[in-house]
Amino acid sequence: MDKRFRLISIVLAVLAVPMIVALVFLLRHISAEHARVVELHPAVVNDRAPEMSQPFVCNLNSGFHSGEIRTYLRNAGNERAIGVVPTFLLRVVPQRRVGIPVFDEIPAGDCRDRPFGIPAIAPIETGQRGGAHIPSPSVTLPPLLHGEGAQLYGVSCAYYTDDAAGEHASCDTYHFKLADGSSVFMCDGMPKSGQFESSPTSNCGL
Repeated sequence: MDKRFRLISIVLAVLAVPMIVALVFLLRHISAEHARVVELHPAVVNDRAPEMSQPFVCNLNSGFHSGEIRTYLRNAGNERAIGVVPTFLLRVVPQRRVGIPVFDEIPAGDCRDRPFGIPAIAPIETGQRGGAHIPSPSVTLPPLLHGEGAQLYGVSCAYYTDDAAGEHASCDTYHFKLADGSSVFMCDGMPKSGQFESSPTSNCGL
């Protein structure tokens, strides 16, 4: 009986070794494939600060008017980005708080709030650059009094997908500096030129 038991045990052990080896190789293969899928993804970022095509005009009576906005994007990932939708938001923030958060707070992009109905630009391959000319954004002025100062912020976002239909996004908030180096301006109806600072004040990614 003991000899038969030992024989059965030996046979089972011999049969089990290849199965265990095969299982280990299978688990390693699955892990490697998972790691490869995780590592391959696009990463569209703002390559540099956006630019205004012309000076903006802020008027308490007629509102805020700017020209076209030029955004600069780059795919820093290792897979192409498709369905790339660039967006741009302008916000006038008062120097003196008015008690309304949507006006008082510095704007920040929402990487989870994907826009709909906006045409996508051409796919951006790995390491390549892209961008868009965005029409003058609509801006609602805060309730400013005559002579009160304000500052300007812009939020540049890019929403896109990978080849597996995974959704991604990135947003950067930029602060505008006037040509004289200051950031505070009056809504006096006079054209004002300058540029967005190169480093964003905040960002998000998805």
